[in-house]
Amino acid sequence: MNNNSLKIEDLFLKMPLYDKLELNSALEYKLVDVLRFTGKIDMFCVGCNKESTFTGFDNLIDYVPGVAYSSHSSKLMERVFTLPKYFANKKVFTVKLKCYRNENHLMLYNFYIKDNILIKIGQYPSLMDIAHHSLKKYRRILGAELYTEFNRAIGLAALNVGLGSFIYLKRIFDHLLEDAHKEIFADEKWNELEYLASPMQKRIALLKNHLPAFLVEKRELFAILNKDVHELSETECLKYFPIMQNAIECLLDEKLIEITRKQKRQQLEDSINQLTEKKKPEKKKKE
Repeated sequence: MNNNSLKIEDLFLKMPLYDKLELNSALEYKLVDVLRFTGKIDMFCVGCNKESTFTGFDNLIDYVPGVAYSSHSSKLMERVFTLPKYFANKKVFTVKLKCYRNENHLMLYNFYIKDNILIKIGQYPSLMDIAHHSLKKYRRILGAELYTEFNRAIGLAALNVGLGSFIYLKRIFDHLLEDAHKEIFADEKWNELEYLASPMQKRIALLKNHLPAFLVEKRELFAILNKDVHELSETECLKYFPIMQNAIECLLDEKLIEITRKQKRQQLEDSINQLTEKKKPEKKKKE
């Protein structure tokens, strides 16, 4: 992970297993803050089987028994427990987050420090477990095959497998882009030859009226999709993986919104028809 843009939440939500983070003086107190993280993170709780908010609590006390903490001691503790001294004998530590709905539902993160390198060595539930539940809502749109591939992509990324995970995402993205392409294909003003000859960024621009605005605005980020598979590196794939995942989810969310809109419109139409039928005067029976 990039040290300069480190956020504590990234260690929990994005950092794959066995990913490495070099420790330096700029991060020293930030990593003490990881143990003392008391913020809130929104994510899926597999215990509640629904979205929830997880809060941190002072895990540092598990490693330094007998020390009382207070708002007044916070700065003092940061000065005393610098990483080189604090982890002289402590190489492995666990950070726990508890669910706001049920504090018995915990997220556990295990980290290991070796030669000034921080390594994420464990997590429960896994990123794949969380993603599997979060992606369920997209199954009816993707279909069984692409839904399985989406889960597989996230599982591979959680294990730091860049190329394999990215290939699955590229397949899904291409499929969703083709859906937008089919919608506009019959337009008499549409230039199919131009579309087929264009790089990915321009294809997205040509389909702008059928894609989320965010995707169109950031289309330059998708230049990586112009490369052949053999040109991609593991590092490059892992770097762009979250961008591709967010783009796919953005496209799927738009489709879900449209499905919901159509359902509500149909419900409204049915309700109006029922009301109209009730108001029609009955025909008089012939004597």
